[in-house]
This record gives sequence, C-alpha cells and structure tokens, in this order.
Amino acid sequence: MANTVIQKNVLVLDIMLNGSFICQMKMPHCPLFPVDEREVNKFVTDRKPSLKGKAFKVEFSNAAPLFRGDANVIL
Repeated sequence: MANTVIQKNVLVLDIMLNGSFICQMKMPHCPLFPVDEREVNKFVTDRKPSLKGKAFKVEFSNAAPLFRGDANVIL
C-alpha cells in the first residue's frame, strides 16, 4: 500500500545576532506551502527564548548541518 502522508522536508536555518553566528536549526517544512517570515521567527523564538525581542537574522542554508546532524549546538 502506498504511503499517502505528505512528506515534510527540512529547512536548515543559520541564526545570526549582531553579525555573529548563534546556532543552526532544522525546521520541518512542507514544500506545498510558501515559507512565511512570521512562522520562521516564531519557530526560532520558541526554540531559543533568549532571542525574543532581539534583532536576530535568519539565513536559509542549503548545506547539511554543521555538526553531524545536530543542528541545535551553541558555539
């Protein structure tokens, strides 16, 4: 029987604050729908509450995560 569930892809997000790399996150995303900036910002602030109210920048990366599949590492 064929799998009828829509597969979610993963967006790799690089989080920057004041020009410094903070962390890298993997965000599940269905390619049928466009990426919404508010949705991305909410995802980041839910995962990293310390960024609430700060002017962080999100860069979309097509690269594989930096740290062997663990994309929630803080340097």
